[in-house]
Amino acid sequence: MAYGYRYDVGSLQKTGGVRRKKDGFSMLGLLKEAAIGGVMGGLAGAAFYGAGKALGFLKDSIKDVRGNKGGSPTVNKPSVRTRINNLPETKAPNAIKASDVTNAWDDYLGSNTTNIHPITGKPDPNRIFSSDATRSIRLGNHEMKSFGTTKAHFHYEKWDYNAVDDIMTISNIMQRFRE
Repeated sequence: MAYGYRYDVGSLQKTGGVRRKKDGFSMLGLLKEAAIGGVMGGLAGAAFYGAGKALGFLKDSIKDVRGNKGGSPTVNKPSVRTRINNLPETKAPNAIKASDVTNAWDDYLGSNTTNIHPITGKPDPNRIFSSDATRSIRLGNHEMKSFGTTKAHFHYEKWDYNAVDDIMTISNIMQRFRE
């Protein structure tokens, strides 16, 4: 007649690899055996159904903090809720000739430009953006008022979007130009 679970550990006991079992019921022993059985059963299930399928079921059963299945974060797009991080303005070391301004803009932005703001999605009257919306030239009223003075300038801007944290970091270089 069998009493509970028993293992043949005779050879291991002789070498000292296993402690001798105490007689009687042990709640801790039962919990250990249940945990080991669960793990072994899970591994056997993964092998039986295919590790990929088992991991797929596991992945689909886990939701990340944003509510997506599979644990991958939401990929945001810039919107009016996007946090803006304006870096301190820097100054270009040398002024350029007024006759070279539009060539400098073309070199910086590329040939395909737009005035659509990457965050609002609406036309921006003060900026010209590259087609991928990662660079812009800022030329608003403040800059226009400086024309004809020794302080004439425009701004090169770089737009770096962190889609995971929904943050747009904008750096800008003030570029003076002279006649």
